[in-house]
Amino acid sequence: MAKLQRFFIFSKWLHKYVGLVLLSVFIFMGGTGILINHPSLLSSWSVPVSWLGESYQYANWNRFSFRDSVVADDGSMYIAGKMGVWYSPGTNLAFEQINEGLPESFYLHDIKTLLAVNHEGNRRLFAGGRSGLFYRDQHADSWLPVKSVAGVEIVDLLRTGGQVMAFSSHGCYTASVSQANPDFMPVAVEIDSKGQWVPGYRILFELHSGKLFGLPGRLLADVAAILLVFLCFSALYIWFVPWRKRRFKRRRRKDRWLATLYSYHLSVGIWIALLLFLIAGSGAFIRPPLILFSSIIRIPLATLARKTPEILRAVISDDGSLVLATRDGWYKGAPNFKPPLVAVTPPVPVFGMGATVLEPLGNNQLLVGSFSGFYKWNVSDGTGVDLDGNTAPTEAELRPGDVMAAAAIMHEGTFAGYADYKNGLRKLDNTPILDRPFPAEQFENRTSLYHFLFELHNGRFLRDTIGAWYILYVPLVGMALMLVVFTGTFDWLTRKKILFVTQKRESQQ
Repeated sequence: MAKLQRFFIFSKWLHKYVGLVLLSVFIFMGGTGILINHPSLLSSWSVPVSWLGESYQYANWNRFSFRDSVVADDGSMYIAGKMGVWYSPGTNLAFEQINEGLPESFYLHDIKTLLAVNHEGNRRLFAGGRSGLFYRDQHADSWLPVKSVAGVEIVDLLRTGGQVMAFSSHGCYTASVSQANPDFMPVAVEIDSKGQWVPGYRILFELHSGKLFGLPGRLLADVAAILLVFLCFSALYIWFVPWRKRRFKRRRRKDRWLATLYSYHLSVGIWIALLLFLIAGSGAFIRPPLILFSSIIRIPLATLARKTPEILRAVISDDGSLVLATRDGWYKGAPNFKPPLVAVTPPVPVFGMGATVLEPLGNNQLLVGSFSGFYKWNVSDGTGVDLDGNTAPTEAELRPGDVMAAAAIMHEGTFAGYADYKNGLRKLDNTPILDRPFPAEQFENRTSLYHFLFELHNGRFLRDTIGAWYILYVPLVGMALMLVVFTGTFDWLTRKKILFVTQKRESQQ
């Protein structure tokens, strides 16, 4: 009993002072977590990029301002990315923005994929992004929405024969290239996930936001965050009132809110303890360095009933197969999904966030790009090499590589250059591409409120202030919250045990 009492006293001290020191951080993380869990609520708002620091400034098409491109036969070039679509009529000629018809929101006019389709002398351009699919004929002055997929986020576009395939995160739509007003119809996406294993950090990432359990899970995570904010404010009140009384040594009448808030603090805390512990722990273990431990775990995707692979990129290989790169593995099969696509393992490293580039290179080779760099995958013999022809490693490092592939510049099936997430447009020898001037004077240096809050929530906004140490922010905050939840639960259980022992002794006397 004496040992329990001593540990109880130490646990109370930890719970009180760790909680008080990080009170504002917990409120901040809970509040931003709720907001970024519902990006549609923030889609109309934007803020200056300068609020995030120098490393967030756009230059030479970096930071996903370049996600995809189309180079036409006449040398003209279209670029799509976070700032919509831009057009340059030729080498050394300035880019101009062509966003007429696209949503004005900085969040919604993020275009992820472009596709040029030539049919009967007309070049039609398709653009897919967060707010759906749009098309624009060669001499048109505005984008037109494809109404059948309005509001569906499109992540990639392909042409196969006389059809255009548009991929969403979990679906596929097709339309004929000959339609004057394209009407995309849904196609049943059938994927056999047997044999596919998902790294633990992917599951923890979706557990952290509640996405793993769909909308009910996200709403439950929101409730936990709201109650965390309540626990923080009630803890501050419970500490401040007695402190003020001791500090000023004045007789004050009994505070009627103190006992009520104390009671609710205990009740809410114990009921929400497990959920808060899971959210804090999952957040801590999806960031370096703790991600090293969660990456060791592998979970069969087939055991997760509510989880379907999230499509990132798609390509048709020279043998006619459809290859899908998803956040939860790679799949290959017939473009009509009959029979269902089956899991495959690319012989090249792919960064944890997934593939950002997937393009055909001819000779049944695919160009695979991610934040681990660029590699070539020979689909015929299952081998992989880097751009210099050296055998590719099969496992990706947990930290980004020297080349953080954001997009590839393809011209007539040839890999002509790329966009690096940090450094922008580069040639294959890693020197800057300067013959396509970056329109700095026209570029709107703003970012969506969602992306701004996301950078605050994950701690990356500290990079310009404390350097590489910023990676410890989220793990330390997560472990601190786990400690506060654990000690609070222990204190509550200990109080119940002490009360029980005391009552038992009194009844025996």
